[in-house]
Amino acid sequence: MLLIKTLGYSGLLPFIYLTYALMTGNDGQPEESFLLFSIYSCLILGFMSGVIWPILYQHPNQNRLALWTVSFPVFSFLSFIWLSDYILLIQTGLFILLRIVEVAEKIDEAYPMGYASLRWQLTSIVSVCHLCVFFV
Repeated sequence: MLLIKTLGYSGLLPFIYLTYALMTGNDGQPEESFLLFSIYSCLILGFMSGVIWPILYQHPNQNRLALWTVSFPVFSFLSFIWLSDYILLIQTGLFILLRIVEVAEKIDEAYPMGYASLRWQLTSIVSVCHLCVFFV
């Protein structure tokens, strides 16, 4: 579990670094940093949605949940294209909604001990980073 936690927290580093750089102006290329942040966000959301797939095979609502989990990265990508001015707010909502779906559908109960707590921590930090960058 230590490696999983380490990798999970390490995945926050690009969010934290880019948030810091954009908030402090220490990055000479804010447009590129914003684009990197947005792309990384879409990538991680897709990854987090994909983590649910093995659990779906055992879930009573697997078809509905499969549609939900696929919709997160698809909507994220389409928002990146068509609603780019709001991508950070949309991504924040999608990360939080994904977490809510995991809890509401009792997917958390299928996770190994400690993983649900890790997911809350990661989602919280990612959401705060998104909001900080949006309001800069």
